[in-house]
Amino acid sequence: MSELELQLLRFLENGFSKLSAEEKVCYENMLSREDWEIFDWVQGREVPKGEIERRVVARIRDANSGLESW
Repeated sequence: MSELELQLLRFLENGFSKLSAEEKVCYENMLSREDWEIFDWVQGREVPKGEIERRVVARIRDANSGLESW
């Protein structure tokens, strides 16, 4: 899924270093999920259940829209 990979790459370049240690672990754990599930979260079609996952997904979206305000 190249579109997801591009979004995650942009995030790694522009936002990953700003995550807390807990958020970094969450991000790494998220990568073990199915691509379609992560893609649906990033696209806003689905919402992750966990608070930290929701925060990390929001940061991925922000990094891809240029709205990094954190």
